[in-house]
Order: sequence, then structure tokens, then C-alpha cells
Amino acid sequence: MKLRIANWNIERPQTGQTEKIDALETRMRQIDADIWILTESNRQVTPVPGYYSQHSGPPDRPSKEGEAWCSIWAHDELEDLSSYISDPARCTAARLQHPTIGGIIVYGLILPWHTDNWQGRPNKDGVAFTEALKLYQSDWRRLTSKFPDDLLIVAGDFNQNVTDGHYYGSALRRERLQQAMDADGLRILTSYESDPISRDSPGYACIDHICVSQRQDLKLAKTERWPDAPKPDKKLSDHFGVSVTLVG
Repeated sequence: MKLRIANWNIERPQTGQTEKIDALETRMRQIDADIWILTESNRQVTPVPGYYSQHSGPPDRPSKEGEAWCSIWAHDELEDLSSYISDPARCTAARLQHPTIGGIIVYGLILPWHTDNWQGRPNKDGVAFTEALKLYQSDWRRLTSKFPDDLLIVAGDFNQNVTDGHYYGSALRRERLQQAMDADGLRILTSYESDPISRDSPGYACIDHICVSQRQDLKLAKTERWPDAPKPDKKLSDHFGVSVTLVG
């Protein structure tokens, strides 16, 4: 039993930017992931031909045709769970039936960044971050109540590193994020010693996390980042991509 999950902020490729979109898709097809979560995405970007997709609604900022804050792509057919989403501009959710794992819920999100005035709440002292996190947490709690036996994946751009020391965010936001995940039995697989960016590209750290509910039959085999370089490839994105591989 093996499951590979990939997460990448692709920095708003625009419909019609054929060369950039082709380069993004070529890179993603080398990753061979079963499930993709893309943020600052575009509906035109397809990680793998034939994959099923689910996207967040119209963004809550000026945007162009095709843009979506968050997209989910998967090898298996997706059930739309957008009716459970409280912030459809920034989040989306879908459910799939994996042939060996069973039901999987994927919740994709973007949490507020330093200067983000989310829903009229400034992010001074982490107010917007904390309030958004509480709201999104209420969504995935409703989902796990509805589908208690499913594996839950929460992933996207968290705008917060979860390592010792500062990269992006704050100690307060990191603490609140960790508390929320611990409260719901979610493991941040891209944190501390498992953060592939801070481990393999010192000076950077992961803020695009993959969190998974704890299950004894699934173990973390490895975490990886791309490009395999000291810095992101800014021709593609100002973010590294990250993936986790679960085995059982």
C-alpha cells in the first residue's frame, strides 16, 4: 500500500501562458503523485492527463480567467465536498475512494499571510491567521464527523514554517497551528526533521504543508522537495514543491 501526496504553490500562472504552464506540467509529471494540491493555481494547469479535479471558487482578490486559490487533482474520481466549505474563495474539499486505503478526504486551503486582510481582519498578532484556522478547522471537523473512517488530508499554503527558528510567520502562529493539528489528531508531515526544504535547502523552510490523520497502518516513508537545488526555480514558482510518501 503506497500513497504519494504532492503540494505546490505555482504562483498564479495565467491562462494563455503556454510556455510556463507546459514547464509546470512537465515538472509535475516527473513527481508521480497520486494526489495533488495546488495553490495560487489556474484551472488550465493539469498535473497529470486524465486526473480528476476540484477547485475553489472565484478568488477574494483581483484575478484573471482561470485562477483559483486552491485546486485538488487525483488519480481517482473525486466527490465534490464544497458544500462543507465555509470560505469557498480560498478552500476546497473533495473525497475519493482509494483501491487499498479506502475513503480519503482532501481539504485544500490557503491561510493568511503577514499582510493579508482576511475577511476584514488584519493579521496583526496573527488575528486573521487564527480566525481563518478556526473556521477551516470547523469545516474538516464536519467532514470527519460525516466520514469518520476516512483518511483526512489537510494541505496547501499555510504561510507558516513549522521548524525551530524563524523563516516565515511567527512563533505564535506556529504554536496555534500545531495546537489545532494536535487537537484533531493530524500529523504535519512536512515539519521539523521531516521538512524536506529546511533539511535539503538550508536557509529555506516549508510553508506549504501536508497534514494527515494518524493511522497505524500508514507510515511516513519519505518527504521530498523540488527542485533539488539550494533555491526554488523562479521560472516556475517562488515556492519549492513538496511531497510525502505513505506506505503500509
